[in-house]
Order: sequence, then C-alpha cells, then structure tokens
Amino acid sequence: MKPLAPGRIQEVLTSRESPMTSRQPKSNFLSFMGTAGSQVEITPGLLAVAAKMTRVRSAQDLGLLRDQLLDYLTFRPYDKSSKPHERSIRWKRTATQILADGYVYDSKGCTDIVIAFIGLCHAQGVKARFVKVRSAQGRTHSLAEVWLEGSWWIVETVARGAEPLQGEITKGRPYKLWHLWDKGIDAWSIGITGPSDIGKVFTTKPIRVAGEN
Repeated sequence: MKPLAPGRIQEVLTSRESPMTSRQPKSNFLSFMGTAGSQVEITPGLLAVAAKMTRVRSAQDLGLLRDQLLDYLTFRPYDKSSKPHERSIRWKRTATQILADGYVYDSKGCTDIVIAFIGLCHAQGVKARFVKVRSAQGRTHSLAEVWLEGSWWIVETVARGAEPLQGEITKGRPYKLWHLWDKGIDAWSIGITGPSDIGKVFTTKPIRVAGEN
C-alpha cells in the first residue's frame, strides 16, 4: 500500500472512523496488546495509519513496514539547542502521539521508533513486544520482537533494509553486541518512562522478562 502522506497525519489521527475497524485484533490477542493507558494503546487513529501501511503477512513485510515508518518520520537534529526539548519528551509519548507529531530526534529515537512500530503491528492484529538491551560498552538500545509464522522475529527498527531475524533475544542468546535487559508490552511496562530511568538498565538486574520462553 502507499504510505500515508505526511500532511494527512493529523487528520487521520483525529478521525473517529477507521478503515481497519472491522479488522481489529481477535480477543485472544487483546490481553497481550496495548490496552488503555499503555504506549501502544490501539486507537482509531492508530488503526487508520496502519491501514495505509504494508499489511503484515510475512517476515519480509515486517521490513517493509519498518522502512515505511522510517520514511514517514522526520529525524530532527539532536544538539545543544534541541537537547532540552528532546529530554522533555524522551520515552513519554505513545505510538499515536509519535505518529501525530511525525518526528523523532536523530540518535535518540530508537525507543520511539520501536513504540510506533509495535503500535502499527498491534493495530494490524500482529503480536509484538518491546525489548530493551544493553552492551558491554555501556550503550543501550531498543528492539522489537514480533510473533509471526509460528515464531518470534527480531526487528531492528532503526536500520533501513535490515532483514528480520528469526528467533528471540534471551539471557543466553544476545543479538549482535546487545544483551537482554528486559521485555514488555512497551517501555513503560518495564519502568522506562523518562531520561532518569536509563540508569536502571545498568544498575539493576532485569525486573522481568515478560513472555520469555
């Protein structure tokens, strides 16, 4: 499908009707997917945006959806002048708000991009979860894991063209240089709600590993 034009985003996100209303997730997905108050709450606006994106039916479609999302978002420069605003919104927006705003900050947007990606998956009835990882070099990152075709797939949402990798990140199975810290329905569910929470990733053990097999 043709991606949603940037000028249409506010209209779509505030609309009361969604072309995907009849294709909402089945009830057995709802207990896992975004409920009221979560970052990935399934809203009419989110459903409408998802309807304009690639319909996810295969692992290849996950990459197409990711690339469309990256095309859609504007990457604002992160520097001394933009730092105060970036910190004021870091990890505080929902998928619907991120898409409505239409931007992330360059080099600081991995979590927001994952949240928007998971929201779009959920809006299509596709099970997905948030994964927070850390490296031995003192860096943190966010990834998505999507349940499709009978298995989990790891999706690197900031790397255009990267192929989804079958499997999931576990304590004994890192992804490249990234080691698992925690998983959840979104960042808020694992205690990541603002800039001050980043220290948890290095100073505490994982709170939970939601859904890990």
